[in-house]
Amino acid sequence: GSRHLYLRFIRPFLLKHQAKLDQLVGFIYGEMVSFRHDICA
Repeated sequence: GSRHLYLRFIRPFLLKHQAKLDQLVGFIYGEMVSFRHDICA
């Protein structure tokens, strides 16, 4: 079931696109920090 889906589809996708996903998460984190700073200032 779910283990097969993860090993067959999800994990290979995440490994293939890991660098892009890391960039995206970093960008979103930076935007959230900036937004929070703007709200609290």
